[in-house]
Amino acid sequence: MTTATATRRAVVLGLTALIGAHSRRSQAKDAPKEWDGLEQRPSKNVALLYVRPGATLEGYKHVLLRPLQVSFDKDWDPNSGRRGTSQFTAGDYEKMKQTLAEEFA
Repeated sequence: MTTATATRRAVVLGLTALIGAHSRRSQAKDAPKEWDGLEQRPSKNVALLYVRPGATLEGYKHVLLRPLQVSFDKDWDPNSGRRGTSQFTAGDYEKMKQTLAEEFA
């Protein structure tokens, strides 16, 4: 398997996991009430919604959404058990981030 093929598979698996996680409202029950300084709030439109305490969009008519920034969990190691050319490189990680951001855009 080439690195490009492995990267595509990882991106597809990552997207599948993300979409699956956010499409199941039952997971919202088990999700942490606080995450990275944000508080969980109920939403009719998404499975999980976290907001900064005190933040509000009240008074705005339009909102500009900047391109999505993708990052991986610090403990995630997709190279565990991989050897040689099948290991992901820094370039592969960047390509995965870019592809995920483009897909969600």
